[in-house]
Amino acid sequence: MDGMGDMSGMSGMAMEADAKTGSGTGTITEIDKTAGTVTISHEPIPAVGWPAMTMAFKAGPEILSNAKVGQSISFDVSVKGSDTEVTAIRAKN
Repeated sequence: MDGMGDMSGMSGMAMEADAKTGSGTGTITEIDKTAGTVTISHEPIPAVGWPAMTMAFKAGPEILSNAKVGQSISFDVSVKGSDTEVTAIRAKN
C-alpha cells in the first residue's frame, strides 16, 4: 500500500513539473466572471517563452473579484500545454 501511495505522489509531482510558471506585467482589458477569465495585454514573459500579447486567462473567483478593467498589474501565470491560468494579481502603483 505504501508503494502505491508513493507512486501517486510521484505522479502528482510529474504533473506539476510539466506546468511552467512565470510572472508578467500588463493591463487588464476585459473581465468575464461568467466564463471565469481575465484578458490581459501583457509584456513578454520569458519564463514561459511568450512575447508581448493580449490574451485571455482562466482565473478563479478570488482573482476576478479584485480585478478591474484598465488596471495596471503584475501577475503570476501557470501554463500547462494550452491551459493557462492567472494564479495571482497585484495592482501596480
